Amino acid sequence: MSRPLTLHVSALNDAEYTTYTSSIHDITDYSPEHARAVDYDKLTVGAREARAWLRGRYPTIAPTTLDTILRYFCPDLDPADVLTGGQFFAALRLVSHALSGKEVEPALIFVQAHPDELASRSPSPQGRAIRKSSQSHPQPTPSALDPPSPDHNPFFATTSSHPPATHPALLPVSAPPPRPPPPSLPPKPNNPFLNRRGSQDAPPQSAPASTPAFPSTRLPASASQEGKIPPLPPRKPPVIPPPRHASMGAPHAQSSRETLPPVPALPTRSVA
Repeated sequence: MSRPLTLHVSALNDAEYTTYTSSIHDITDYSPEHARAVDYDKLTVGAREARAWLRGRYPTIAPTTLDTILRYFCPDLDPADVLTGGQFFAALRLVSHALSGKEVEPALIFVQAHPDELASRSPSPQGRAIRKSSQSHPQPTPSALDPPSPDHNPFFATTSSHPPATHPALLPVSAPPPRPPPPSLPPKPNNPFLNRRGSQDAPPQSAPASTPAFPSTRLPASASQEGKIPPLPPRKPPVIPPPRHASMGAPHAQSSRETLPPVPALPTRSVA
């Protein structure tokens, strides 16, 4: 005849008693002040309620493992199935063995566990909430502030005294060096306009300091010749008409003096 899969409260060690009784008080909302007068065998916990509570309390355990543990007591896990207090203690002992890395089997119900050693592996819901809130504000890792190692960085210069580490974001950013101006090309000698502009921009060496760089007067002819400007061709002389003689003008004057024939008079009408 097999032993019933249940645990009396007297079969628990001190660590198990503290952990398992606080768990059953949490899931049944029973006040721990009346724990001495409580008969845990008379308490009942719904099978599905226990499964939901175990999944929230021990998220590191696979849900299939938790279902396997609960099916030792309620094979079908129906909504009406319940666990007694002793069966709930047995399920919690199997959970402790699963957290330690052991394979879950019914024989481990009668082997005491040490949940106090596994407290750091399975934090409480309050501890998980605190850990999540601390993870939402991550702190900079110390490795990000350390200078590069000389073994991996060939440009790292080792000194006798190690200066304090400086955050990379606080280092001054040096401006890039200015680009050199492009070289100016010398003017071509065969361009007369560049030669003339060069002669107008800079005053001659012998000129005094008060001489303006851009004189307002026009350049003399010698300066234009130095600029190799071709001279303009000479203008053609005006055509002078031949002199007028008296013999040539007489017929014209005589013809102008001839009188015109008289205009005939209009006939007059007689009044009868």
